[in-house]
Amino acid sequence: MQWELPAEEEPELPGKKERHSFPVFLLLMYLCAAALVVLIALLTASWIRNRFAPRLGTQESFQLAPPEIELSSRPLDLAKEAALRGDHSEAIHLLLLGTIEEIRASLGYEAPPWWTSREIVRLAPLPTGCVHPLEQIVAAVERTHFGEANATKEDFVACAEWHAELRAAARQERGPRGD
Repeated sequence: MQWELPAEEEPELPGKKERHSFPVFLLLMYLCAAALVVLIALLTASWIRNRFAPRLGTQESFQLAPPEIELSSRPLDLAKEAALRGDHSEAIHLLLLGTIEEIRASLGYEAPPWWTSREIVRLAPLPTGCVHPLEQIVAAVERTHFGEANATKEDFVACAEWHAELRAAARQERGPRGD
């Protein structure tokens, strides 16, 4: 016994073709996958470029003469004004920014704007004796200006001493004709 009625088949009309839908979702998925591959390739290339960049400040880069840096007490004077107001964090930050600006100006060195202070210390053509005191000032700024720690008067005094050490190292590298 047949319980269901037979379905009527539509007669095929001449000229009527079967429509295929465009696979929008599949195309979107391929575009996202391609964009992800390009992004990963760019990030990897950037990491490799930054990781294996030549250190410009090594002694081998300056076989004839080490770089000469002229540092003044101006960044320290500006920092002292902020410290007198009680803003030790800002004072240390001003000291670092002013010092890096003087180094950049005296060397004629242009660091890319996206470099951090730590990268500038690592990659700039600095005399050997200038690296450690500048690293100490950078670490203090990272800890107090960008970190959670509050800067104290002792932090500022330590940075002022490192700045004096940095200036002495720059004068020593420059030789007797310096200021």
